[in-house]
Amino acid sequence: MIKFLRNLVLKFFLKLNSSPTFLGISNHQLDIDTMTYRFFGAVWKFQNGYRYIIGYWFAESKEELMNIIETGHGKKLIKQNEQINEVYFTIREKQELELWQKRIKLSNKVVNQAYWRRKKTGWYLIKSNKNFPCLITCFQKTNKDIWIKHIAICEFDYDLKRIINLINLENGIQLNPEEIK
Repeated sequence: MIKFLRNLVLKFFLKLNSSPTFLGISNHQLDIDTMTYRFFGAVWKFQNGYRYIIGYWFAESKEELMNIIETGHGKKLIKQNEQINEVYFTIREKQELELWQKRIKLSNKVVNQAYWRRKKTGWYLIKSNKNFPCLITCFQKTNKDIWIKHIAICEFDYDLKRIINLINLENGIQLNPEEIK
């Protein structure tokens, strides 16, 4: 896996090798793939006044991140830890938008499971775990189908309340945060 990442990094660096390449590393950022806080590193360039993120990675240590990133660079990286939080939040905003817009119709196998057969037609929120960070999934059960209408990651209680308000506004419904399973 690390060899694959190193080769991928190398391709990116060689492709975009004409202007300065910046590197930043930050600790305690949420990795949505593992739902844990880890070290976050990113590499980017500025071209025509815009920041282009070349790649980003999560790791358990700063040294592990540096090994992954430095393996692929075609020239010296310029450290820019001051901008790494902006890069992280840009990536998280894109991830959140992709999750929010995702709509999935569940298979008939899921629809016919005892859990869902007992449920009335309506809207349901399921929280992936009791603590934060967690994943919130909004389901809509109709007479014949079950749809995942929204998926969101919540790091704090106020994220959960914000997401429920957005679900209510977008769908013209009134879900209550206390009803989350």
